[in-house]
Amino acid sequence: MELVTTPVAKTALDALNAKISATNFGYQPVQRRCDLYVHFLSKMKQAILLEQQSSGVVQVERQRSYGYVKRQPPLVNAGYALRVASLSKMIFEFIHCHNKQEVNVVLIGCGFDVLGLWCASYDNVNVYEIDCFQNCALKRQALITSNLVFSGKERSVGDAADDMNDDEDILFEGYFNCHLADNPQEIAKYTLDPSNKNDDRTQNYTLMSADLRCISSLQKAFSNSSFNANTPTIVVSELVLAYLGSGSVRELLSYLSSKICRNEQSLFVAYEPVSTMDGNAVIKGYTQDYFGQFSSKLNKGNAMKKEEQKSSSLSACQFEPIGRSSLHTIDIIRSCGFDGFVDCKKIISSAQKLNLSHINISPELFDEYAALRLHMHCYCIIAAQISCIDNATINNFVQVCPWSDIADASCGMGRLFERINPSSPSDNMTISSIRNQYQEQVRVLFGNTYNHLFDQYPSVKKMVKNALKTDLSTRIIEINDDGGKMVKSERCAIWEHYTRNGGAFWVVIDKTYDDRIVGCIGITKRLIKDDKSTSRSYEIHRLTVHPDYRGKGTGKFLLQTAEDFVQLKEYIGTTALYATTPEIMEAANSFYLAHSYEDIGSVQLGNMNIKTYRKIIVHSNE
Repeated sequence: MELVTTPVAKTALDALNAKISATNFGYQPVQRRCDLYVHFLSKMKQAILLEQQSSGVVQVERQRSYGYVKRQPPLVNAGYALRVASLSKMIFEFIHCHNKQEVNVVLIGCGFDVLGLWCASYDNVNVYEIDCFQNCALKRQALITSNLVFSGKERSVGDAADDMNDDEDILFEGYFNCHLADNPQEIAKYTLDPSNKNDDRTQNYTLMSADLRCISSLQKAFSNSSFNANTPTIVVSELVLAYLGSGSVRELLSYLSSKICRNEQSLFVAYEPVSTMDGNAVIKGYTQDYFGQFSSKLNKGNAMKKEEQKSSSLSACQFEPIGRSSLHTIDIIRSCGFDGFVDCKKIISSAQKLNLSHINISPELFDEYAALRLHMHCYCIIAAQISCIDNATINNFVQVCPWSDIADASCGMGRLFERINPSSPSDNMTISSIRNQYQEQVRVLFGNTYNHLFDQYPSVKKMVKNALKTDLSTRIIEINDDGGKMVKSERCAIWEHYTRNGGAFWVVIDKTYDDRIVGCIGITKRLIKDDKSTSRSYEIHRLTVHPDYRGKGTGKFLLQTAEDFVQLKEYIGTTALYATTPEIMEAANSFYLAHSYEDIGSVQLGNMNIKTYRKIIVHSNE
C-alpha cells in the first residue's frame, strides 16, 4: 500500500506538520492538557515517519530526527493554532456541561490529527474518527506503532496496511488511556479481551474509513460500530466540508441531522471557509484573493482548459463550499434538518468570546497582525442543533457556543416543526411550519376571513390587500450582484419573511381533506419598544381559523404554539406578547381576553377601531 502519496494523504500530513510547527514555536492550541496534546502530535509524527521509512517512501537520513518538522511561516502557525483552539474549546465545554455523562465525539475528516486522542483522555468520552481509507490505514498503523491506542477489537484486515482492503469499514477499535500511553509494559493490562464477557473495560476509541461523499459508505461504517445516537454527540468538522462540494455537503449534513445528532443535546460544530464578501475594500480584496487561491487548490488535479484557469477571479466570487454568506449557510444547514439553534459567525468576531486571547499574543516574532485579522475574515465557526426543547438544551448551547447570539441562532427555528392537536379527536389535525405548497391556501383563507367587511370598512380591504403584497406574498425578491432584482418562488416566501423578522409562521392542516389548511398564525419581534417592564416583545400576526373549525380548540392550538415558540427563543426574564384586532371582530377580542391577554388600548384606523392586547410571559428560568 502506498503511504502519503495521494493528495488527500498529503493534505492531512501537511496539516499535522503545521500543527507541530505551531506548538514547536510556543503556541498552545488547547487550553487544557496542552502538554498531552503536544505529546500526541510528536508521537503521531514519529509513528508516521516510521511507516514511511518501512515502506521506502522516506529515507531516514533525509530527516534530522523523527520529530523534525520544517518551520512554517508565523501566519500559518497562528492560523492553525486558532483553528485547533476554537474547536477544542467548544469540545471541552460540551464534555464539561454534561457533567460526567457519557458523550460521543465524532471527528469527520480527522486526518492524522490527534484532537480525538486528546478528547479520549477525558472520562466518559467515546471518540469516533472518520476519514478516507488511505488516511485511516496509515493512522491505524501509527496508533499501533506508538501504543497510543490499545487494541480491543481487530477486524480481519491483517497487521500490516498492505493487507487491508478498501472494503473494510472499521479499521481500529480500542481503549485509550493517557496515563499509560507511553508505558508498553502496561499494555497487556489494559488490552480488552473480546472473548472475556466479564471484562468491564470499555473501548472508547474507534477509527472508521468511509467516503464522506457517499452516504451509504457512512451508514455502513456507523452501523458496524458501537456508536449510539441516543448519547449526546458533538460532531466536529475542521476544514472538511470545503473539500466535498455543495451537493455532498447537503447530503452529509442531512445524514448527520437525521442519524447521528438525534439526541436533542447533540451538536454539530465546524470551522470552515465562508465567503461573506462584506466589509471594506481591503477586506473584500483579501477575501476574493484568498478564495481564488482556495478554489485553485480545490481544482488542482482536475482537467481544466486554459480559458477556465484564467477565470479564477470569477470562481473566487462564486466560491461557496457551504454557503455564499453566513445567512445563506445558516439557511442551508436548517434545510438539512437542523431545526434548533443554528449560527455562523466569523472567527474574527468569535475568538474573543471563546477566550482565545492566548492565541492572539504570538509566542514567536510576528509582524503580520493585519494579515492574520484579514485571514480571520475568511473563516467562520458554525454550530447547529436538531431541536431546542428545554432549558437544559438552551443552556448547553450557550455554554458551548458563547460566541453565538441567541437571537441570531434562533432565527428560522421551527422550519421542521410539527405536532398533533391534542384537542382533536383524531391524529389528522396537525400544526406545521408553513411550506411552499401551503402558501396559496393561507392567502385565500386570510382574505375570505375579512371579505364580508370590505364594503362597510374600506380600511379592512386595504389592510388585507397590503398583507397579501407584503408578509403573505409568495414572491421572494433578492438583489443580484449587478443591482437588479431577481424574483424567486422555489422557497417559501411567507416563512422567510417571518424568520427574517425573528419569528415564524405556522398552519393547521386537516389531513382528512388532502392537507386542507384550516388555520394559521405568524409571529415576529415587535419593533416598537414601548414596554419598559419587559426585556423583549413579540407581535402576533394573521391569526386566522376557518369558520368550520372555530370553537374546536384550533385557535387555542395556534396561540399556544406561538407562546411556546417565545418560551424557547427568550428563555431568560420576561417577554411581552402583543396582538391587535379590529373591535368589530367580537369573537377575536373575546378570544384574547379568554387566554389571559389584557386590553391595553385602541387606535382609530379610518372608521374602524383597532384594539391592542398584551400578555406578559415569565420564563421558567426566573
